[in-house]
Amino acid sequence: MADKKYPSDKQDKFMLRLPEGMRDRIRLESEKIGRSMNAEIVARLERSLSEGATPEYRSSAAALKEEIRQEIRDELAGMIREAIKGAATQARPEKDE
Repeated sequence: MADKKYPSDKQDKFMLRLPEGMRDRIRLESEKIGRSMNAEIVARLERSLSEGATPEYRSSAAALKEEIRQEIRDELAGMIREAIKGAATQARPEKDE
C-alpha cells in the first residue's frame, strides 16, 4: 500500500447529509469567494464555533454589540449637536458696540 502523499490524506473525514438544496447554496457561496466547497464549509464552521459554543451565548453577544452600537450612536449624535451649535455660534456676526 502506498504511503499517504497529500496533506488531505492526513485530515479527518466526515460523511455528511445535507438538506435538499443546501449543497447548491454552498456551491454558489464558495464560487463567489473563489474557494472550494470544503473550504467554505470549514470556514463557516470555524467562524460559528469561535463566536461561542451556544446559540444563547451568540444571541446575548449580539444584543451586547447592538447596545454598544446604540451608545456610540447616541454619543456621536451629542457630539454632532455640540459641533453644530459651536459652529453656529462662531458664524454669528459680532455686534458693534
